[in-house]
Amino acid sequence: MQISEPGLYPDVPEADYHADPVVTPSLSSSILKTLVSRSPRHAWYDHPRLNTAIADEPEKPSRAMNIGTAAHKLILGRGRDIVEIAADDFRSKAAQQARDAALAAGHVPVLATDMASVKQLAEAAREGIDGTELAGVFDEGLAEVTAVCRDPFGNWRRIRVDWLPAASMRGGHILAVDVKTTGSSAAPEDWQRTAFDMGYDIQAAFYSQVLTAVLPDVRSVTFKFLTIEQAPPFGVSVHEFSGQAHFEAVELVELGSRMWATCMQRGVWPGYTTETTHMDPPKWRTERAEIRKLAMFRRLEAWQAPLEVDAKRQAAE
Repeated sequence: MQISEPGLYPDVPEADYHADPVVTPSLSSSILKTLVSRSPRHAWYDHPRLNTAIADEPEKPSRAMNIGTAAHKLILGRGRDIVEIAADDFRSKAAQQARDAALAAGHVPVLATDMASVKQLAEAAREGIDGTELAGVFDEGLAEVTAVCRDPFGNWRRIRVDWLPAASMRGGHILAVDVKTTGSSAAPEDWQRTAFDMGYDIQAAFYSQVLTAVLPDVRSVTFKFLTIEQAPPFGVSVHEFSGQAHFEAVELVELGSRMWATCMQRGVWPGYTTETTHMDPPKWRTERAEIRKLAMFRRLEAWQAPLEVDAKRQAAE
């Protein structure tokens, strides 16, 4: 399948999407994040249409990634088929062969010991949003839908939205949802750090722009992340980038898109700058240094006190 027109494409297979089905190499949010956080050279290396060698490498998802993919399938009702592996781990040859066969067929291998957790996770996700503004959001809509557009710099952009409610396709103030599972904490103060580290702010801004371009009469896009922990009690939280975070992400999307367009036109993909960087401590490093210095100063004072007493005693004698 090759996409040559902007629009919404509900039936693009996952493997085809990741291989980039657009007529010319397109910019995805993951490639954009790599370009912004590392360099154009890294973005070129990770792109399956530019670096054909990486497209030939077999997928090697981790156990946690398989759990997350399977949970997506149960929550959204769409995605790769799940193959339950009758084993407690992948150490045996039989389990490894079953896993490899499932992957080769485009399925998701999940250990029997993990499958019960996947089902509980999916149930917790749906129950967890019942008391939030996302209540009922999964009742009607499109899952794993691909959208493609051109941007102001001439780039093709592509996204794959986890969930687009039916109401969003009518335009106006629309909502899109991205489901994230995590092996760590989904607590707001913890996941916020993860979200920025993973560049999800850039993803939200990028997806919002593409949806605005392909859906009719869109006035604004609310892009929310539904985050679920992979371990009991399967904590659920809902997040959205707004205010300063969104503004900064929009600027990075624009600059990254301009850089992508320039690299595509010139056929040059520079790596890191070769200029010497001058490193100043971030705020958290300075604060930690102050705390450490204070602790050392107090310890030295405590050690010095007996010596001063002895010196005064000797002077008196």
